[in-house]
Amino acid sequence: MIGSQIFADPNSMELFGKDADGLLIVAGFWPDRNDATRAFSKKYMEENAKRGLTMKKVPHHVDAWGYDIVYLLKQAMEKANVTGDPAKLAAERTAIRDALVGIRFTGISGENICFNEARDARLPGFIIEINDLKWNLYDQHPAEQCN
Repeated sequence: MIGSQIFADPNSMELFGKDADGLLIVAGFWPDRNDATRAFSKKYMEENAKRGLTMKKVPHHVDAWGYDIVYLLKQAMEKANVTGDPAKLAAERTAIRDALVGIRFTGISGENICFNEARDARLPGFIIEINDLKWNLYDQHPAEQCN
């Protein structure tokens, strides 16, 4: 079975059990990619365990992107010279959106992430194969380049 990112959920192993063996999934985050992703994943798992959240043992791509977006928005807000003035709310939201074009962002999701003219992020992709109820990196592809 080949699945999209909806299957790229750490819980897929528990949900499908042994039937998950051989499942190939595409994900936007690989927890064991480098020291930064391993540190993020370790901290994520520790914090979940402290809170009794045992279902999500490994961060999902959405968790990683949620983490990175805080820093990405900070970078875009600085580039757009956002003031936070309530009278400029609409204009500054637009300025943040427009500031994404031309940004190069590095976070746990990937290095040198950029946005095209439509402000679509160019992200790396990871193909994960589940074997023996473990995620294994099957292949990876770098993000498309921006102009």
